[in-house]
Parts: sequence; structure tokens; C-alpha cells
Amino acid sequence: MLKALENTTKTLGVFATLFRTVALVLLAITLISGIVTLHFLLSSETAVGRVTGFEEVTNPAPLVNPGGTNGFEYVVVEFETADAERASVQGRSGRGAAQFDIGDTVPVRYRPSRPDRARIDSFMEIWATPVIFGGLFVVFAVIGIIAPYAFADNRGNRRSVSPVWPERGDGRAGKKEEET
Repeated sequence: MLKALENTTKTLGVFATLFRTVALVLLAITLISGIVTLHFLLSSETAVGRVTGFEEVTNPAPLVNPGGTNGFEYVVVEFETADAERASVQGRSGRGAAQFDIGDTVPVRYRPSRPDRARIDSFMEIWATPVIFGGLFVVFAVIGIIAPYAFADNRGNRRSVSPVWPERGDGRAGKKEEET
């Protein structure tokens, strides 16, 4: 019986360590993408663009959405840089058709040295990657930190997760109580 408790404790430890490791990787991705995004914002200029159309990108995994559309429409925006150079940008999220109409004006951010890598100036178009990975970091970190304590009693001993043998986790399994 103690062997089963030891296995449960080891499993919880491996589980928590795995989630903490994934959380650290997600934190690194969040920080790097946040720094890259901030650098882009600080080194970019703004322009006003005009929606010229939509580009449909085919879904590489059509089985994910059987019977539905096999792709997403991304908005295409043309703009003019401060140097009077014409450029275009494709939106980064596949919800462009619902958000824009052809002819709408849209704020755009671009680096003067790379106008071909411009972004539509909206919160999700700019900050989507750090926000998504940051949210995943929080979820994995909370699970990795809280999970081992969720199975501990108020003295810090691990409780059994088995509803059949709840007394296993109290540290007294297999011992007879002393008579007084």
C-alpha cells in the first residue's frame, strides 16, 4: 500500500516538474516575443492604409474543420511610406473578412528600412504572440506550482488521490493505533 502512495507522489512530482518546465519555456517565448514587439513599436512609423482586398489562405489540416471552409481570409492593406514608397501588408489574424470592408482606412506600423514587414496597428495584430504565450505560461505555471499542494493535507503530507483508500495519504497506512 505504501508503494502505491510512493508511486502517486512520484507521479505528481513528475507531473509538476513537467508543467513547470513547459511554463519556463513559455515564459522565455513570451519575453522574447514581447521584447521583439516592443522594439518594433519603438522603431516603427505609422501610416494610413486602405483595405484593398482579402487573401484566402488554405487550411493545411482540412480534417480539423470538416464540412466548413478550408481556409481563412486575411485582410490586405496598401499604404504609402514617408518616402512615398507603396507597400502592402497582410493581416496576421484570419478574421479580416468580418472586421474590415474594402476601402476602409486602417492604421499601419512599419519600419522605414523594411516596409514589407509592416503590421496593422491594432492590439491583437501587434501583441497577439506575447499575449497568447503569456496566458499559456500563467496556466502551466499555476498548474505546476499548485497541483502538488492540492493533494497535501494541512501538515504538508501528500494525500492519496484514490477515493477507495483515502487513509493511505495520512502517513499512518498499515500501522495500528496504539491503545492508551
